[in-house]
Amino acid sequence: MSKRIDDLIANTPNALKNKRADDNDLEKMSNWITSLSGFHQSKGLEIKEFDKLEERLNCVLPAELKILYSSIGGNIDELSKETVRFQKFQLLNFEKFWIEKDVMVKDYYTEENWFKTDILIYATASNIKKPLYGVDLKNGWNLLFEKEWFWQKDDMPLFQKLITLYANIIIANKKNIIKTKVKGVAGIKRDNKAEKKFESTLKRLSDFEFYEHTVFYNEELDLLGWFRAGNTPDFLVGSNSKSNLDNLIVKFDFTSAKYVKENKE
Repeated sequence: MSKRIDDLIANTPNALKNKRADDNDLEKMSNWITSLSGFHQSKGLEIKEFDKLEERLNCVLPAELKILYSSIGGNIDELSKETVRFQKFQLLNFEKFWIEKDVMVKDYYTEENWFKTDILIYATASNIKKPLYGVDLKNGWNLLFEKEWFWQKDDMPLFQKLITLYANIIIANKKNIIKTKVKGVAGIKRDNKAEKKFESTLKRLSDFEFYEHTVFYNEELDLLGWFRAGNTPDFLVGSNSKSNLDNLIVKFDFTSAKYVKENKE
């Protein structure tokens, strides 16, 4: 990396969160996948499939993608049908990964041209031809496509981004989904306040936090939720049991809860 890029990174606000995963990060990612894997039937890919893909693309796949796709890569197409419908994105079948070569990447905050790199596209918007997320193959950074490619220094690193997408894929494939505001968790450390509020029913995904965004779950009750901090924190929760979601709404006074997907049977 050039000194110019080093200087730009050093002068970007906030800590460098969007980085290549180290061994500790990869171990956490594997543990998170294990915690979430009980919420759906999954089919992974074998090592030989990754070898074929690396040969076709002439690159080394990021370890983060290998970890996720070794768990769910075999049924991505099936899972993507509901994900596109309710979440407006899709993880690509590994056979549809592609690389854009020598692409200019801009700073997310200033829109200044930063550096050129090769980008592996692993997720698209509803239109499969339009990239959404990619990974910088030279630096391991997660990238966002919004008409042009951007790197946001304080965005989620790839190992966390993939887990949030994974959680949202599972939620989208549940029979019932609610979206609600969460009262009583204003101010700083909203994730910790939410953890305290939900502790009688929902467990927090261990050691997962990003700017007070996190995942909550209860496998026995089939409840999986994506908590997002903001001026008014919101919560997306999925379950195959409508009665369990109804009970959750009542228990935590989710007066603004709306079903975005509902199975009334």
